[in-house]
Amino acid sequence: MTIQQLKYFVAIAEAGTISKAAEELFISQPSLTAAVKKLEEELRISLFKRTNKGVILSHEGTEFLGYARLVLQQLSNIEAKYADQQDVRRDFSVSSQHLHFANIAYINTLKNLGLSKYRFNLIETSTYEVIESVSTLNCDVGVLGFVETNADYLFDIFNRKNLVFHELAVVSGYAFMSVDHPLSKRETVTYEDIYEYPCIIYDQGEHNALYLAESSP
Repeated sequence: MTIQQLKYFVAIAEAGTISKAAEELFISQPSLTAAVKKLEEELRISLFKRTNKGVILSHEGTEFLGYARLVLQQLSNIEAKYADQQDVRRDFSVSSQHLHFANIAYINTLKNLGLSKYRFNLIETSTYEVIESVSTLNCDVGVLGFVETNADYLFDIFNRKNLVFHELAVVSGYAFMSVDHPLSKRETVTYEDIYEYPCIIYDQGEHNALYLAESSP
């Protein structure tokens, strides 16, 4: 197993197709396919499953992705520390649902930690991807909001993936609307009040289960 093979594997996992990964890596598709096949033979596992849209990670591939990213991150840390003494900043990545207060907290954290010590990344994504990004070590911290109806479901996932949850705050739900909206003068609104009005819903992609929604009823 080589570092190059790990980079190839991660590139395919992130691109979703071998052809796109090959283009990004500036190598031929057959060469990339051969490199991954050799890695699979060495590991004696199948890393990907082919679909009509490209490739998706197998169960073993998903687990291996976390280890691969960890190795590459450690390599990056070594290179940053010894290869370029002018830039010894560490990466600090946060994955979050579409939460306005998370953005504010992230900016305040950035100010407190200082740009000279860290390189910051904030990724807004779906509930499932927040959990996956932390469990596969692609992000250092994940920020999720939930309500009573989906708390047990999420905590079961946390336990199965060996993730630790820390409560940051208990907040009220908010409905954002135009000042001209018929409900804008009310102090409070219910789900029943807003049911008939169009609203923005953050699609959860292929993992669009009820308990993964960002506004579970």
